Amino acid sequence: MDKTSYEFAGVRFTPAYLQIENLENGKKGKLSPIRSQFLLALVESYPQIVTYENLRRKVWVNESEIS
Repeated sequence: MDKTSYEFAGVRFTPAYLQIENLENGKKGKLSPIRSQFLLALVESYPQIVTYENLRRKVWVNESEIS
């Protein structure tokens, strides 16, 4: 699913810009690329439960990146 932004729980997440925004007060923040990929994997899979293995395949291409 290719979407420019996602809104949920009072926030807007824009993966292309690694940005998250609080919709109540307008504050914006940057996410690291890995956190952005992690959140995107969860949001795109909603409402299904995401297993560790699926997250690992989507987020961590190289196992050495997992700490």
